[in-house]
Amino acid sequence: IQPGFARAVQTARALNFEAQNTEDTRSERYEVLDRTFTSYASFMQAAVRTQEATFLYAKAVAASSGGSVTRTSVKHLYRILEKLSLDPKVAAGEEARTWDAARTMVLYETMDSIAKGVEQILEDHQSGRVEVVRVKERFSEPTSGGWSDILLNLRFPSECKELSKLPFEIQLAHTQMMVIRKEMGGHHGYAKYRSAKEILEFLTYDPETVAQSLAGSRKAVARSEASDSFMGIVPLPHCMPAPMPHPGLLS
Repeated sequence: IQPGFARAVQTARALNFEAQNTEDTRSERYEVLDRTFTSYASFMQAAVRTQEATFLYAKAVAASSGGSVTRTSVKHLYRILEKLSLDPKVAAGEEARTWDAARTMVLYETMDSIAKGVEQILEDHQSGRVEVVRVKERFSEPTSGGWSDILLNLRFPSECKELSKLPFEIQLAHTQMMVIRKEMGGHHGYAKYRSAKEILEFLTYDPETVAQSLAGSRKAVARSEASDSFMGIVPLPHCMPAPMPHPGLLS
């Protein structure tokens, strides 16, 4: 085990505990997430706006903790709908929630640097620069597909209304995980495994519920494709984000 492993895990768990016990209750967070957007078109517009701010914030975290980050795109609408359509909780009647329409990853060479990254986000959460909504510590408990990282869902401050509507995702990962993903075909294999697992879990539910869920997803796609507001360039908001997390954010 590399130095810093225990510190990274403990800080991530402490951050998650703090995020789940703030004055802003979870139900209030969910209300913003569930009811702000009237269509998938408006949802994807918000994702595009939030994506750039997500990159800038992750760049600042990486600079302060010895990591690296590259630009990524928003989550594809097809994958969002696929994931929701095959979510057993949604099929059982829970409201659909997407946490990672805007997302990025910060890569680190050492666990000590990952610990510094989590500590930086904890400091930003406590100072109000960002709001951490939830944390998944997946080093001590990897996913069923074998992936390990620290996954954080965050929001920007309420002062920046155009961005605070939508949570975003930052993964803090070790570079060795990317070797498996890119050079050994891990990502391609995981995509197949993930789809098969989601389908099998979904098919354990009542067939009538499955049919209703899929029909609702098809209607959502049709509404999004018919929306003119989804086409063209989406303007970025003036606050990117507010307040600026760290000096030199735009360098």
